[in-house]
Amino acid sequence: MRVLFLTRADAFRNPGGDTVQLEKLAEELRKRGHSVVVGTGVRFREPERLDVVHIFNMQRPGETAAQVKRARAFRLAISPIYAHTGAFERNGRSPGRRFLAKLSPDTLIELGKQLRRVIAGVGELESLTPLLTNTPRRLRRWILQRCDAVIPNSRWEASCLEALVDPSERRRFVVVPNGVDTDLLNRGQSAGAFRTRYQVREDRFVLCVARFDERKNNLRLIQAAKITNIPCILIGRAAPLHRGYFEQCLREAQNSRVRIIAEHLSQEELAGAYRASWVHALPSWLETPGLSSLEAGLFGANVVAGECPAVREYLADDAGYCQPGDVRDIAAVLLRAIEADRNSRQLDSTIANAFSWSKIASLQQQVYEGLLSHHESRDQ
Repeated sequence: MRVLFLTRADAFRNPGGDTVQLEKLAEELRKRGHSVVVGTGVRFREPERLDVVHIFNMQRPGETAAQVKRARAFRLAISPIYAHTGAFERNGRSPGRRFLAKLSPDTLIELGKQLRRVIAGVGELESLTPLLTNTPRRLRRWILQRCDAVIPNSRWEASCLEALVDPSERRRFVVVPNGVDTDLLNRGQSAGAFRTRYQVREDRFVLCVARFDERKNNLRLIQAAKITNIPCILIGRAAPLHRGYFEQCLREAQNSRVRIIAEHLSQEELAGAYRASWVHALPSWLETPGLSSLEAGLFGANVVAGECPAVREYLADDAGYCQPGDVRDIAAVLLRAIEADRNSRQLDSTIANAFSWSKIASLQQQVYEGLLSHHESRDQ
């Protein structure tokens, strides 16, 4: 098969979990003999011959709608990586953003965010056009209607998406979980290499690998670590529209046992951090399920996550769950995780057996094959 992967314009400049998902799926599909070309944004280059276009991420509906419009001549699949953000918008945003959200309609908010991305050089002008004539909800519905396969990462994400379309359209939904690179167990860096590079002396510490973004809840994690006096290391850079939030995190971490490594580390380098950590904490407002949680669990770290149905689908009772808006609850769950034996719930074997990228790529290939056979039968 010849597949074009499409993702957001800044996916490789500001990489996130969606970037890892795309890269690992491409790697596994190429091992199976398929041709995978990667394009970004709206100004992507179309290969001469193509079977399927697979779009990743629907969080920026203007950009995704513009991509769908350009690629509409091909068979379309989408991994929306989408969730309702109501609780986050009400409780997780800074006071200023909550105030603006109450005063402004969704269309204006989304248009403003995308305009800021364009001005910052991480978005394209073409991504603004769909937002000038449609609400974000109508755009998401339009996108889902025009994709031949919709591939949520969890049943919970599927339920969020189903609310946007008619019941007859839900038959195109196929849940394919996120994956983890089990090969990192063999090629990743050692715990000692990470400890030496960053002069980490604590035997037990909490790690958080995530961009700095209000949704990731980095600030409350820092506050919880300070309450408990638990050593905590946060690895990640500021999201493009969250510089102010990042600066707030830096100020909060001063004069404490919290360290911020504001760098993008390779997967091999992160392996050393996961091996060295006792606990990995990602108290996000929403995740599907957070690739760094899967990766850390693969290396035996105890996992703490924000309460979210999608995370429970993946980790069940093998993780500790906290209320994202409650600093003291986050602190209490951190304490239990740091005091427990490392890998006390054998989460590493669960993740390795259920969520390897090889297994996920096989499921993804079946979706493409179904698309092609359906179109062939329809054309005859």
